[in-house]
Amino acid sequence: VNAEKEIQRAIGLYSSLDESKFTLASLEGLAMAHELLKQQEKAGAYLKKLVDLDPENKEKHLFSLATLQSEFNKQEALINYGKVIAFQGPFLSKALFNKSLILFNLERYDDIISLHEIAEHSLEKGQVGYFQYLLGRSYYFKENFEEAIIALEKASKTSLAPKQLQTSYLSLADCALKTQNQDLIDKI
Repeated sequence: VNAEKEIQRAIGLYSSLDESKFTLASLEGLAMAHELLKQQEKAGAYLKKLVDLDPENKEKHLFSLATLQSEFNKQEALINYGKVIAFQGPFLSKALFNKSLILFNLERYDDIISLHEIAEHSLEKGQVGYFQYLLGRSYYFKENFEEAIIALEKASKTSLAPKQLQTSYLSLADCALKTQNQDLIDKI
């Protein structure tokens, strides 16, 4: 309760700076304070203002906005992650990875498949295996079992969490049976 009062007090202080030379810092503080209070839409409104008013940090603010929106407006988050990806800057791999997670959860498998080319060259090493898992599962759900095998085999050679690794192997076994791939059946 005390923390909430302090955050409310901070909001008042940041609001008083909104029309000064400290506008950008004020907007960042307001966004953070509202996020702490679980008022994501208000926080998002301040981040949108930052995107417009701070062109030097537009990519950073768009990434923050998209990450916040992923909690309450996945469609807008996808749009803003797409804008971050277009920058091809320091937030590229994180935006690409986060966008892939949202697309998979929304069962937009074709969209994940379309990210394959850029993901191959842009993801950080620790993200590649999980992306291959999402890609393989996407191909699997689209019943493109040959491509699913390729991606899932790559994914299974990385450090996936036990649940994803188990799902990869089960999917590979099913793909092997459906494609009558005896070599894969023997491996599994």
